[in-house]
Amino acid sequence: MSRKRLFFYLGLICLLTVLLRIPSLLVNFHNIDENEVALAGRILAEGGLPYRDYMIYQPPLLYYFYASVIKLIPTPELADSMWWVRFVMLFYVALTSVAIYFVGRRAFGDPKKGLFGALFFAVFSTTYLPQDMLAANIEIFMVLPMTLCLLFFLRENYFISGLWLGLVILCKYNGGILLPALGFTLLMQKRWRCVWPLFRVVGGSVLVFALWVLYLQRSGAMPYALRCFEYILTYAQGPSQNDLPYIILKFLLRTFLIGFSGFGLWYFAIKAFRSALGRPAFVFVLWILFGFLAIVAGGRMYFHYYLIIYPPLALLAGEQVVFFLERLKNLPFEKGMWRLTLFILMLSIPVTGFTAYATYKPFRPKSKRDEWIYVVDYIRDRTKKTDPVFVWGYCPQIYTASNRPMASRFTTSDYLTGRTPKTAGLEYDPKTPNPPSVWKKLIGDFTTPSVVIDYDTSENIFPGSWDLLMEDFKKSSPELIVDTSPSNYRMYGRYPMSKFPLLSDWVKKNYRFEASIRGMDIYRKRK
Repeated sequence: MSRKRLFFYLGLICLLTVLLRIPSLLVNFHNIDENEVALAGRILAEGGLPYRDYMIYQPPLLYYFYASVIKLIPTPELADSMWWVRFVMLFYVALTSVAIYFVGRRAFGDPKKGLFGALFFAVFSTTYLPQDMLAANIEIFMVLPMTLCLLFFLRENYFISGLWLGLVILCKYNGGILLPALGFTLLMQKRWRCVWPLFRVVGGSVLVFALWVLYLQRSGAMPYALRCFEYILTYAQGPSQNDLPYIILKFLLRTFLIGFSGFGLWYFAIKAFRSALGRPAFVFVLWILFGFLAIVAGGRMYFHYYLIIYPPLALLAGEQVVFFLERLKNLPFEKGMWRLTLFILMLSIPVTGFTAYATYKPFRPKSKRDEWIYVVDYIRDRTKKTDPVFVWGYCPQIYTASNRPMASRFTTSDYLTGRTPKTAGLEYDPKTPNPPSVWKKLIGDFTTPSVVIDYDTSENIFPGSWDLLMEDFKKSSPELIVDTSPSNYRMYGRYPMSKFPLLSDWVKKNYRFEASIRGMDIYRKRK
């Protein structure tokens, strides 16, 4: 294949990647997590420190990506900055497709297989629910450094591969699943001679991590970072309601759903598993297998977690598609055309269906879950841009959409209540004498209870979080306090402020009730 034609095909794949993700620009946010990251990004862009000035327990790389866009493309509204982040992400994902091409070319020795791998990633990384596949979240961000880590590994530039692995782990801790995948690959290829290459991979990642630790130490953020790291260990344990039968069935169901939505990708990738053994492509199989462990860890299995295994799935599928198309040449015309038509349908139906849904979704009728926007209107009409606000509950989009500064370092109240590590979608008291069956649990993953389910999650409160909150209030007391618990938004009905005397006493002493907007109570600071 000529270089000119190769660049042409790569350009088309990049264009397709961008076009399929354009629906991500039609909404304020796809995933609620984007709001938390944007809030942290704004603090970093203004010179704040991670973990000290905002409380998010994930590694920081995505937040610095948001901060870079916010700083390089200044906008008066944080919501506009989020739009620019997703716009930049279009081309970032296109760059990921290009990196996947180079990995496929290196692993298979055939540019066609690399091109089809890039094409499969461009298409099928969008084919499921838009809040999971189109959001500017950690998983879609980390697949580029993961791919580059593997590219340099295949080129035997092990130290540089380790540097990229270090950046992967600074995106999300479970990105470390690449290390055992690379280690087993080296063991199979080099046997006892694998020690030195593996040492160089580890050395590169340790260097990146050491530089990050040095920065935290010198900036004074290290004590806060250590507390957040300890908390992620609590989060990683998952809800106590998880049990083995439920975890297994949940994994099978969710893998089936996301696999069915991208049937062409998963069909060809699984078909390649058997032939991958003993070849460089076997590292892709190991990536997928260890990736499943990362997806299952904690029992949450959100669908966007699956994105971390899409590069190897796409590469394995790309190789099989080349074999498939070559076999078509030897078939009779009618039989070959039938199979080719079926192949085109396998690619086109999922992408057109989910792209149409992602385009329609912003214009659908608003539901009860969208009523927080009326609170945003109220805040914007009755406060100044510099007035800090505090939101009690799990609704960080009130901060981003109103463009008002947070009065505390907490993007949500989960750190103060222990909600997220304890529940993660399983909305029932684990101490109830008649817990739901496994099947009811699976159904409950896709429904929102209409009643308030009350149980104690205080054991998972972030240690010292209430002292930190009071410290923040004394430095920058909020002009408005929004209490979302009366509306039961995101199941916060179980956490009325009256259950937390430190907060309720502060509000009674310093604030007056002003309004109730769609079930959310608003308090204003006394003059």
